[in-house]
Amino acid sequence: MAYDGIVLAQVIKELKEKIIGLKVDKIFQPEKDEINILFRNKNRLKLSINSSMPYMTLTNQKKSNPPTPPNFLIVLRKYLSGAILKDIEQVGMDRVVRFSFVSRNELGDVLDFDLIYELMGKHSNLILVNDEDVIIDSLKRVPPFMSHVRQILPNIKFKLIENSQLNIIDIDYKAFKSKVSAEDEKIFKVLYQSFQGLSPAFSKEILYRCQIEKNMIAGDLSDLELICIYDTILKLEYNENFIFLDSDGLFKDFHVIGLSRYDSHINKNSTLELIDDFYKMRDIQIHIRQKSTDLRKLIDTRIKRIENKLENLYLDMNSSLEADEYMLKGELIISNLHQIKKGMENVDLINYYTNENIIIKLDTTKTPQENSQIYYKKYNKMKTAKLYLETEIKKAKEELEYLYSITTSIENTVDDINLELIKEELISEGYLKSKGFKKPKKLISKPHEFKSESGFMISVGKNNKENDMLTFKKSSNSDIWLHVKDIPGSHVIISTKGKDVDDETLLLAGQLAAYYSKARLSSNVPVDYTEVRHVKKPSGAKPGFVNYFHQHTLYVTPDEEKLLNFKV
Repeated sequence: MAYDGIVLAQVIKELKEKIIGLKVDKIFQPEKDEINILFRNKNRLKLSINSSMPYMTLTNQKKSNPPTPPNFLIVLRKYLSGAILKDIEQVGMDRVVRFSFVSRNELGDVLDFDLIYELMGKHSNLILVNDEDVIIDSLKRVPPFMSHVRQILPNIKFKLIENSQLNIIDIDYKAFKSKVSAEDEKIFKVLYQSFQGLSPAFSKEILYRCQIEKNMIAGDLSDLELICIYDTILKLEYNENFIFLDSDGLFKDFHVIGLSRYDSHINKNSTLELIDDFYKMRDIQIHIRQKSTDLRKLIDTRIKRIENKLENLYLDMNSSLEADEYMLKGELIISNLHQIKKGMENVDLINYYTNENIIIKLDTTKTPQENSQIYYKKYNKMKTAKLYLETEIKKAKEELEYLYSITTSIENTVDDINLELIKEELISEGYLKSKGFKKPKKLISKPHEFKSESGFMISVGKNNKENDMLTFKKSSNSDIWLHVKDIPGSHVIISTKGKDVDDETLLLAGQLAAYYSKARLSSNVPVDYTEVRHVKKPSGAKPGFVNYFHQHTLYVTPDEEKLLNFKV
C-alpha cells in the first residue's frame, strides 16, 4: 500500500484542521494493535499498527472493546483522558508522527505528553513519552532480546529510529544530484531507499512521468533526467485522492496523485475519507475473499468442467451436421434406381438442388434400395443425436450462465449474511452438500436501496434468490426492470408507483445495473430495461434466470463515487 510520507503529510494537514485544540473524551483499544481516541467533537482518531496494514485516519467505525482493558489502554487513559491535543508533527517526511498533548494533574500543574506513532510495517508502534522524552509505555514493547540497537521499554529515553534518508523537501538540486549520481543501483530503488516519504509506487510514477526506465542505473542518468525527477517531485500538487482498483474491482492501492499503472480508480473528497474508506472496504474484501475461498474454488472447478463439456458437445454437433447429407444421398439413390446396380462401389449422380455432381459410396453386397435405407438410418440416427446435443448444449449454457452469476454475486458480496445466502442457494441447487453447513437461525438480507434526485426508489438484488424475490414478489407490473445485456449481474427495479420515470432516474438505474455486474469496470455497458410485466421465469429455471420482452437498451459507464451518493 502507498501509505508513504507524502500521503501521511496530507493526512496530518487535514487532521490539524479537525482535531487540534480539542479535548480527549474517551480512549479505546478494540484490537490488540489498534487505538481509537475519541475527541469532544465526536471525531474518532484511529491509529493502527497492524504489521501488514498500519495506518491512521478519522473514522466513524465503532468496534466493541475487550471486557478487560489492556495495560497500554489503562496507561493512555490515565495520562491522556481530558488532555488537549495541541499539535501534530511529522518527523521530516518520514512515517513518524508526534501527537503533542497538554493536561493538568490533580494539583493543577500543566503536564506535557507526546504520543509517537511509527508506521514502519512490522516495526510499527505507538509510544507514550513525557516532556523529557522518557518512555512511559508503548503498545508494543521491544526488549533487548528483540533488538540490541533500539529498545522500547518504560523508563528509558526514547530515540527515533536511525534513518540515513534525506528529506527531499529540504535539500537543493545539487545535494539531490550528488546523492543519486553516486548510486550504482536501479533508480526507482534509489528514490524510495534514499529519500524520506517516497514509496516504491510513488517512485515508479515519477519515473513514468519523466519517461525514464525504472531499471536504469541511477549513476547513468543525465542532468536533464535528474532535473525532471527533482522538479516533478517538488512541483506536484497533492490535492487528488484516488482509490485504485484491480481487474476484479477490488481495492488495490491509493494515493494523493494518479498512479498510471491502474486503469480504474475512485475519487474521494479528502485524504482522510480516502484512507478510512480504503481500509474499511479492504478489510471487508479480504475477510469475504478468505471466507469464500473454498466456495470460489468449487464454482471455478465446475465452470471449467462445463466449459470442457460444451467444447466436446460443439465438436459432436459439427459431426451431426452431416445428417442432412445422409438424407440427400438416400433420396438421390431412390430417385436414380435405374442407374444403380447391385455390386457397384459408388455412383456419380446430379444433386438436383445445386446441379452439382456428387459421388455416393455404395455397399456392393446391398441392393440400391438397401443402400438408400442405410443412408436414411444414418440420417435418423444423426437427427436424434443432433436434437439431443442441442438440448445438452442449451442446458450446459444455462448452467454456465448460472455459475457465472454466482461468481458475480460472490464478487459483489460485502457481508457474511449474503455469503451464507449464496451457500444456501448452492445447497438447494445441489452444488453443495448440507453436511457441515450451519444455517443461522434467521438470515435476513435486504437489497441495496438507492433514491434518485426525483424521488424514485431503486432496488438492486444481492444474489440470485433475492433477484427472483425482488422481480416477482416485491415489484408491481408497471415497475421498470433492468439488467446488463448478456452479462451476469443483479436485477434492478425502479419502483414507479404508476408514474413516468425521468431520464436521469433511468440512467442512474442503468449505471447501478452495470456496477453490480461482471462489467462494473467497463465503459459503454449495454443495459436492457422493460416493464416487470414483460419479465418471465421459465418453468424449472435456476434462481435469477429469466426471459424478458419488449426491452429497450441504454449504454452506461458506472461511476462508484457518484452512485454511492444516492445510496439510502
